[in-house]
Amino acid sequence: MTREWWLDNPESVEHPVPMDLAHHVAANLEIPVASAERGVGAILNALRMILPRDVFDRVKASLPDAESYMGRALMSAARTGEMPGPTGPSGLARALITAGIKHEDMPLLGRIVLEYVRPIIGPEAVQTFRSLAPVLRD
Repeated sequence: MTREWWLDNPESVEHPVPMDLAHHVAANLEIPVASAERGVGAILNALRMILPRDVFDRVKASLPDAESYMGRALMSAARTGEMPGPTGPSGLARALITAGIKHEDMPLLGRIVLEYVRPIIGPEAVQTFRSLAPVLRD
């Protein structure tokens, strides 16, 4: 099922607006939306490190608040006056903890975000990313 499933089946939907990814994460992990935004942003920052630029640009285009989430994830790890660099998949656990994601919630967060981007990046890239980010494995 695609995120735009209601376009093909308008009669089956009361509200044809999909839930925002951060709100979906917040609801599933039972965490504040701000923490969910930082968690999604941390995963997007790590994905940016391994994906070709054109593919990552498509990911950002599919997620209107991607830049905002990524910035929030970066700034949540910074002390006053610092400009931190993005963290790749190997440093994802630290970035997620800093974002307010509990260790036991990291695999579910990873599943939600990676399923969202799977149609764009492909199953091979998802597998590669999961192998590079062991914190997202169940």
